[in-house]
Amino acid sequence: MMKFLLDTADCHLQEPEVAEQLLENDLYELCQNQTVQPKLLAHLKADEHLVRQLLQSAYVGNLQEDILEACDWFGESVLKEYLQTLLTENPYFNGFD
Repeated sequence: MMKFLLDTADCHLQEPEVAEQLLENDLYELCQNQTVQPKLLAHLKADEHLVRQLLQSAYVGNLQEDILEACDWFGESVLKEYLQTLLTENPYFNGFD
């Protein structure tokens, strides 16, 4: 379902309002689910397009921070380092509080 929503909105993920609605409101709770997180991390390791949709959209917030924390929780330090690099390249990233 997540991939379908992201693919449907793909061309609009560089619009701040759309990206915020989808990533912070619609998908946020799903990404917090510890049953979903290992599957999401596995998909992030295999799907560069998904990585770009989640980490280089026009919105950066709790969802991305939770993905990085999930990397810690599930021992995915290499993935976390890669994702953090992409986040720092995102012009919408101002750091996490």
